[in-house]
Amino acid sequence: MTADVEVVEQAPAKRRFGPVAPVVAAHMSAWGGRRFLLTVGAGLVNSLLVWYAKIGPGEYVALTTLTVGAYIGANTFQKREQIKAGNTDPDKSAPTTTEVNP
Repeated sequence: MTADVEVVEQAPAKRRFGPVAPVVAAHMSAWGGRRFLLTVGAGLVNSLLVWYAKIGPGEYVALTTLTVGAYIGANTFQKREQIKAGNTDPDKSAPTTTEVNP
């Protein structure tokens, strides 16, 4: 016995963040990417914690080391995955506006 299956099309997903999200996404790579911005933001938070004496110099060094280490580790992992996927030059994964087609 075979059952008849009805295919139901889903409505497109609603935008969650309004009209600003596409603008931010379009400029994200120009600003350095999501990971870079998160790393800079974490560095600012770390600096503010020291400024307001919530953490000491030793904790600041540890937090900064962990933040930068996570950034470098994630970048290395992403490049390794790109190479596994067949992209032999992970630095050229996306065309830039400065490239000129012959």
